[in-house]
Amino acid sequence: MYRRLLLTILMIVVFISCDIMKGPENITNPYNPADPDFDPPQAIFDLGPKNGETIENCNIIFTWIGNAENMNFRFKLDNDIWSEWNSDKSIEYTLLDEGLHTF
Repeated sequence: MYRRLLLTILMIVVFISCDIMKGPENITNPYNPADPDFDPPQAIFDLGPKNGETIENCNIIFTWIGNAENMNFRFKLDNDIWSEWNSDKSIEYTLLDEGLHTF
């Protein structure tokens, strides 16, 4: 009888602790793509040529903003290596060769 009572109490404690460990269900994570409030990171250009636009000089400046605070960015021109991730929001290229370039 004592064992049965002890086993019953132990099972109740286990079930209660499982409910406690679940945590509140109304907590959201804005960085989780499965969260309905998730806003994927985006960069929007402020300055620079539009897609397909021809420029007439060899110097160009790109500036951009992100859709969230404290974002890091990286970029590359043509087949160069990617820049390191950083919070910079502009880059200037000087003395570009003639021809098509992809930023």
